[in-house]
Parts: sequence; structure tokens; C-alpha cells
Amino acid sequence: MSQVPSLEGKLFLFANVNIVPDRYDDWQAAYDKLAKHVMANEPGTRIYYFGLPLEYADNPSRTPYLFAFEIYDHRSALYDVHLKSSTMVDRFLPDAMPAITTGLDLAHYEFAGGFLDRYGSQEECVVMQDTDPGC
Repeated sequence: MSQVPSLEGKLFLFANVNIVPDRYDDWQAAYDKLAKHVMANEPGTRIYYFGLPLEYADNPSRTPYLFAFEIYDHRSALYDVHLKSSTMVDRFLPDAMPAITTGLDLAHYEFAGGFLDRYGSQEECVVMQDTDPGC
């Protein structure tokens, strides 16, 4: 069994991506190019997931928003590498920004507990649920 990588000191990022009506396919095409670059060239990017609401699983082109979940080795992996890469600046942002309504809506967190990808298989997530529990 693979050893679980430590999440201590990592930067966690959650983001909401609000899509201009009928522009999801434009955003996805831009993201597909960026994701290939990130996987091949950004070892400090540990997790890089975007998910759409379950009710749009059969018709992603109609989704009004996406949820992003990313983990970076440290803050500079996001701000000095990822956001400053030529693929991000020269290709993704010019192609994707016209397809979203709110710009980059980012929230940062530090590790508190739990696990992710326990076995290190890097398999894609099938379902990711965002919940808002109340008391």
C-alpha cells in the first residue's frame, strides 16, 4: 500500500466559477489545455479538481457554475508558479474569462484534518458534494 502524503503546510483553495449562460463549453476547452500544462509542469500543484452540479451531469453545457478544489505545496506554488505561468496568463485567462461572470473567486485554507486520495492512485473523482450543514 502506498504511503499517504502529508497535507501539513499545504495551501487549500476552493473557488466558485460562475459561468456566463451557454459558455461552459468555451470555459472547458480553455481549462483542458491548462490542466495538461499543470499536470506536466507544476509539481507543486497536488490536487486540481473542477466539478459541476449533479443536476447538470447529463448536460454540462448548461451548467451555471462550477466548484474548484485545489491543493498546493505552498502559497508560492499558486501565486508564483501557477497563476504566473505563460499557459495561464497568455492562453487560459484570455480564453476563459469571457465565459465567467465573477473573475477568480478564491478562498484559501490550511489543513486541519482528514485525508484525500488515501492510496495515492490519482484517480479522478466521480462525485464531489458541497454541503452546507446547519445547526
